[in-house]
Amino acid sequence: MSVKLFAAVVAMLPLIAVAVSISKMFSSLFGAISNNPVAKDSMSTLAFVGAGLLESIALLCFIISIIVISS
Repeated sequence: MSVKLFAAVVAMLPLIAVAVSISKMFSSLFGAISNNPVAKDSMSTLAFVGAGLLESIALLCFIISIIVISS
């Protein structure tokens, strides 16, 4: 059981990078919007698409860890 738990924890480690990436992305987005408010719509759309892709990585890591624990 301890090996499975360790493998599940290792599978969840990319969530740290996902959280840092999303926070950095939205921080940069708010800075860019404050510099150029006219381009808010196009930048926001790209940011939300990027956040969705990052969240899909997080969901994939979570599913892999659940599979490792249940097998």
